[in-house]
Amino acid sequence: MQIYDIPVDSSHKETTGHGTEEFRFALYDTRISSNILGRIVWHWHDELQFCTVLEGIVDFHVRGDMITVGEGEGIFINVGQLHEALNHPGSSGRYMCVDFHPDLISGPAVSIIRSLYVRPYITENSLPYLKIERGGVMIGELLELAGIYEKKEKGYEIDIEILLLQIWKRLIASMKPAETDEEPDGGQQRIKEIIRWIDAHYTERFDLSTLAGHVGLSKSYCCREFKKRMNCTISDFLLERRLSAATEMLTSSDDPVTEIAYSCGFGSTSYFIEKFRTASGCTPLTYRKKFYYKISS
Repeated sequence: MQIYDIPVDSSHKETTGHGTEEFRFALYDTRISSNILGRIVWHWHDELQFCTVLEGIVDFHVRGDMITVGEGEGIFINVGQLHEALNHPGSSGRYMCVDFHPDLISGPAVSIIRSLYVRPYITENSLPYLKIERGGVMIGELLELAGIYEKKEKGYEIDIEILLLQIWKRLIASMKPAETDEEPDGGQQRIKEIIRWIDAHYTERFDLSTLAGHVGLSKSYCCREFKKRMNCTISDFLLERRLSAATEMLTSSDDPVTEIAYSCGFGSTSYFIEKFRTASGCTPLTYRKKFYYKISS
């Protein structure tokens, strides 16, 4: 299944339901260029995620690091990690994404699997991501898992859980468990709080001093910390948030472009059109004509 936009809450936690309450597993086939604004926007989730690049080259940003993943390679992204994905320059990337909740492999709340082999590896201070090399057994198992999920023959849930346990066992063999379950120092949580503030105020005139004061940092440190962990500036993120909101309005309403521009925090219609064209390759009106009826039908 291809997702054309990722719904998120005020902290950019993904709100997509991955699987069902009884079987919290989902698989997606994602072509980046098909997504709104041509990228997978910053988000995080409670699920473990394995991505396998099927075509082209994809740049994943996780906690300020850029991980370039080529065709036949993959990446593991741990729970709670803010991340985004975009096409590597000159490439059109497509990847398979496997999402599943840790409970699917850890069993009941009191179990040796959970306490020794799952929980120590998914705490905030555990490894945020791990690149998976081409040609390894794990890539083959992930592709096998996709085949099982596509066919959905009787008992496929058992086969998937067995494969997930095998994959997880291989993964943690190359990971160091966190030495403590204590709460982290607040670095990642502070970034999420900055994002919450931006989400609540992106329609207003931006005030860096107010934002920095809200999270208890100086303006300069606030900017440095955000850039370090997100690989983009606060201004870049604010612009992306405004463009994302405007895109949603373009494809879900008949509101005039000027009204959309001002309601999403842009100071002028011309500035909005300029930034929209840079991000999407077309004007807001062209984008609306191309996608409005497709999405609303």
